[in-house]
Amino acid sequence: MTPASTFKISNALTALETGVIADDLAVLTWDGIHRDSEGWNQDTNLRQAFKNSTVWFYKILAPKIGYVRMQQWVDEVVYGNRQIGTSVDIDRFWLQSPLEITPKA
Repeated sequence: MTPASTFKISNALTALETGVIADDLAVLTWDGIHRDSEGWNQDTNLRQAFKNSTVWFYKILAPKIGYVRMQQWVDEVVYGNRQIGTSVDIDRFWLQSPLEITPKA
């Protein structure tokens, strides 16, 4: 299955480990696009983004991490099938194929 919001943990840790964001209070600027979830319509730090599952925040983090580093970290932690697609997919590979996970019973 697609990892969707569960990947925000790995995305956040990778951003922190690679220095893309300094800490959980580092703010990313809202793009001004109004979304249905009111908590998403504002500048946001990692702590708020995690709490509100703010998709745009993570879609900005991933390209800042970059394709090569993201693939290295996904491989390092053996995340799912480890398929993040191409560099074009960097801002959505966890929301749609090709990255997949299997829950353990």
